Amino acid sequence: MRETLESKLPLIDQEVVVGEAQVLQEFLVSQRRKRTAIAGCRCLNGSLKRKGVLYKLIRGDEVIAESLKCQSLKHVKEDVQLITKGMECGLALEDPPKSSISLRYQKGDRIVCYEMIKVKQRLKWSPKGF
Repeated sequence: MRETLESKLPLIDQEVVVGEAQVLQEFLVSQRRKRTAIAGCRCLNGSLKRKGVLYKLIRGDEVIAESLKCQSLKHVKEDVQLITKGMECGLALEDPPKSSISLRYQKGDRIVCYEMIKVKQRLKWSPKGF
C-alpha cells in the first residue's frame, strides 16, 4: 500500500554537491566595456564543471546567491570544462537573475557546485498493525 501511494507522489528536486572551492582572491577584468569580477579559487573537494551544473556563493554561514550558471572557467589562461580537487582556477559566475547588483567575491568565500536531480518522495507512514 505504501509503495502504491509513493508511486503516485510527484518527484522532488534534490541538491547533490559535485564540488566545492574556496575564493583566494578577486580579480576585476574588463570585458566588453564592463568590469567583471573573477574569483581566483582553489578546488577543495570534488570537481567544478562548466556546463550542466549550478553554483551558489556562501559567505560565512549565509548563502549570498544561488542557482547561478558558470560564465567562464579557466586554468592558467586556458578555457577548461573541468577543475578537479587541488587545482586553482579563475571562475566567473553569471549575475543572479532578477537582481540589479553584480556579484563580488571576498577572500574566504565558498563556491559550491551542485546538480539538481529528481527523486521519489518517501512516506513517513507506518500504520499500526502492519
